[in-house]
Amino acid sequence: MVVDVMRYDEYVKVLANQKDTFLLRHETIEQSSAIMIELFRHAKKELKLYDYTLDSSTVGKLPEDGLNQNPFSHVYNFLQDGKNLKILIKDQAEISSEIYFALKHYNSIFPKQIDIKIADTNNVPTDHYFAVNDAAGFRLELQAKHNANDIVKAAASFNDPVNSKRLNNAFDARFEHTSLKVEL
Repeated sequence: MVVDVMRYDEYVKVLANQKDTFLLRHETIEQSSAIMIELFRHAKKELKLYDYTLDSSTVGKLPEDGLNQNPFSHVYNFLQDGKNLKILIKDQAEISSEIYFALKHYNSIFPKQIDIKIADTNNVPTDHYFAVNDAAGFRLELQAKHNANDIVKAAASFNDPVNSKRLNNAFDARFEHTSLKVEL
């Protein structure tokens, strides 16, 4: 018996391209990264992120394989297309991360398209982090923290307007009531 097994990142790409309504559960940083890359690629106007801290797993990271020397090229391409990125983080302790420096560089090329704020903990009722693009795609962590093996239970969909709207509204409410901006 021959089984055609598709790599996870290829499977995610197929679901995203087909705008499938399937609710995709995932647990590893690599799986999360594949989903985040597709959320960036399929956003029409903007992508919003709420996360604990600003690190490379927040936005997804392409493998550095000799062909692609920029692990955040999907973020660059997203910004190059005139789209906006809003990020709300809960902890600024690791603000000097690899993605922070990439975003700082991208902000010099695409000013006014990246907005990062530190969450006001009084206005953040949950630690369930998420990303949402426009009005259809999202990734939602189903538990508050990663465990010791960097396993986090999460779900994503590339075509769920109802839950995407809820996440957009939750993000906007938190973002509007937060004034501490991260300078890029």
